[in-house]
Amino acid sequence: MNTFIRRDKIVNELRRESKGSFVTLYRALVEAAGDPSTKHNGDTTLSEDAVKNRIRAIVKARNSAKEAG
Repeated sequence: MNTFIRRDKIVNELRRESKGSFVTLYRALVEAAGDPSTKHNGDTTLSEDAVKNRIRAIVKARNSAKEAG
């Protein structure tokens, strides 16, 4: 599998996780990129699990806000 196919597969999986919202995916990527604990050994590669966890937290917060009011 080449790099582009793998990247597209990961992005599609993350978009499914974020309920198809590119805004949620982008926000999770930006937040994860700003957090040094989400990087592998100080390089610029983000952990897929860290991004998925951010997406879940954003979706959960958004759903809680909708329920509250």
